[in-house]
Amino acid sequence: MNSTSKERLTTFMLTFTNVIFFVKYGSRVLDGGYLYLAGIAYALVYVSLLTNPRLGKLTSRFSSTLFYSSVVALVSTIVFAQLFVDPLTLNVDRWSVISSFLEKGLNNQYPYGAISHLGNPPGPMPVYFILAFPFYIVGGLCVLSGLGYLATLSFLRRFDHENSGKYYLSLLLSPCVYWEIATRSNVMTYSVLVLMGLTFFNLLDKTHWSRKLALSAVSVGLLLATRSVFIIAYMIYSVANFQPRKAILHVKYWGLAVCAFASAFLPLILIWPDEFWTINPFIVQSEYLMPRWIILSYLLFIGTVVLFAKFKDSPFYSGLFLFLLIGIYSTYLIFTVGFQTAFFDSKIDISYFIFSVPFLYLSLANSVKNKISASENTVTPA
Repeated sequence: MNSTSKERLTTFMLTFTNVIFFVKYGSRVLDGGYLYLAGIAYALVYVSLLTNPRLGKLTSRFSSTLFYSSVVALVSTIVFAQLFVDPLTLNVDRWSVISSFLEKGLNNQYPYGAISHLGNPPGPMPVYFILAFPFYIVGGLCVLSGLGYLATLSFLRRFDHENSGKYYLSLLLSPCVYWEIATRSNVMTYSVLVLMGLTFFNLLDKTHWSRKLALSAVSVGLLLATRSVFIIAYMIYSVANFQPRKAILHVKYWGLAVCAFASAFLPLILIWPDEFWTINPFIVQSEYLMPRWIILSYLLFIGTVVLFAKFKDSPFYSGLFLFLLIGIYSTYLIFTVGFQTAFFDSKIDISYFIFSVPFLYLSLANSVKNKISASENTVTPA
């Protein structure tokens, strides 16, 4: 797939993710045709921002201003949500899943036996809750939500600040940002952490074993123990970095990562062995969140693809396959329960589309940076 096709597809996925948030929650204040006209207008503005060369040049002139404005807007949103938004008034229980899990654990009870205030069991893996613990203790889960977007801004700034003005502005115009912070959701935060871990792995010297590689292996293994869906990105980055002559080093790296991942479950197995084999995150995710056959079929498909493909653009393909998985899951629910129930009555958790967002942003930034570098290195004949 050429760079132009990838840019167009990436723009579509980012636009789609934000439009569904705009339409779903815009339906609370707009009716019928007005809602869809507003959705179309929003989509056109968003697409223009990401693709229009003139807007790109204009925003690049104000990159610093847009960066700091975005930081101020995000911090203000976090403060507002912390002070004025009662999560109990919202039909979202991600915060409650965290609090009920940690309360069980702090009371020496099996934490995966917890139930949120909306009746849902905890689906994420142990490290997810460990990382959330400090924010839970101080009552600042909305800070955890906002950190993902602040980290995305910082990541883009460090990567290519001069050309990232349009990305800063697009984040400011993204409904999913404000929804996540208000509801204490944290999909973006954990996705960015995983992206950072895999990017660090990408940049490391893999010609010989080193302490940095060992640290990276432990880090990515523990980060996988937040949400199992990230196995898709891990498979793609693994294949992209595979060197046949360094196969042993490759096996050593991922073997250590698997050990780190498994270590996250050891305390649960040792302390509550019977309870663990009765209910654990793998059972919850396969029985409560998504049918097992969808997960297994998709992983088989990804596994087959990675055997025959060389993914040079790991962020793009990670974002693409994460997006497709949630798209398949959403389509399944629409056919099962109908569009109204699936979408507007929240049978589909549309926040899962955010898993792909940081990977897609990095892919776009990569593409723009590479084009500019190529243009600068082109020698015009005399």
